[in-house]
Amino acid sequence: MSRDTDEGSLEPYGRWKEVFGTEVVDSPPDQYSRQPAGRVTFARIVQDGPSGIELVGFIWFEDEEFAAGYLPARSNIPVGVNAAAVWGPEIDQGFVRGIAPSARYAELVQLDFGYRIGRIDGESLSEIGSLAELRTLAKSVPYQNIS
Repeated sequence: MSRDTDEGSLEPYGRWKEVFGTEVVDSPPDQYSRQPAGRVTFARIVQDGPSGIELVGFIWFEDEEFAAGYLPARSNIPVGVNAAAVWGPEIDQGFVRGIAPSARYAELVQLDFGYRIGRIDGESLSEIGSLAELRTLAKSVPYQNIS
């Protein structure tokens, strides 16, 4: 169903898509893009668990497309999903301030949000072919005893 306005035709594009003039955007105007087209840089978010270091999720970013976000580790639900309530807004504070995603990563790597939210493992910084590949990784890696 569409409706016409003075700005043109509005179509339902899903939860996060809105019409701004003639351009359809995929992200609300106060956050980094969540759909980079190519390679992304990522790092693990970890916490100290009873049996050692545990994976919470991944922070990822791509400066050229001004894209960044958080993916929970599927093997550590609900911890990884709950941590998204903190990591998502923390990452997007960089967008609000107008800084590159890599600059926000450099700030966040200094922080430790503690048990059940975690911290960025700066030594795990790496690059992967696409966000889809990182999603696959996030679904498949075990969360316990990572090194």
